[in-house]
Amino acid sequence: MLGLGPYIPSKILSYMGIPCSAVAGFMGVIAQVGDLFMSLIHTCELSDANPFDYLTQLQHHASELAESPRDWRPWNYCATLEPLDTAA
Repeated sequence: MLGLGPYIPSKILSYMGIPCSAVAGFMGVIAQVGDLFMSLIHTCELSDANPFDYLTQLQHHASELAESPRDWRPWNYCATLEPLDTAA
C-alpha cells in the first residue's frame, strides 16, 4: 500500500481508537452481503432471468414474497407475476 508497509493501516486505526478486530468483523459482514448478492445474480443468470428485474420485483411484491417464498425463486417468479399483472 503505497510503500508504507503492512503495519501502517493498523497503526492508523489504533490512533483513531478503532480496534482492528472491529474493522475485520465489519469487513466480514460486507463480504457476506456481497456473496449473497453475487449468488442471487448468478442464479438469475443460470435461470435466464434478469437479475435487476428479479430483485426489483422482490421489493415491489414483498408481502406476497413473505406469504409464499417458494413462488418467488429466480426460475419461477415470472409465472408468479403473470396473475398479479392481469389482476392489476
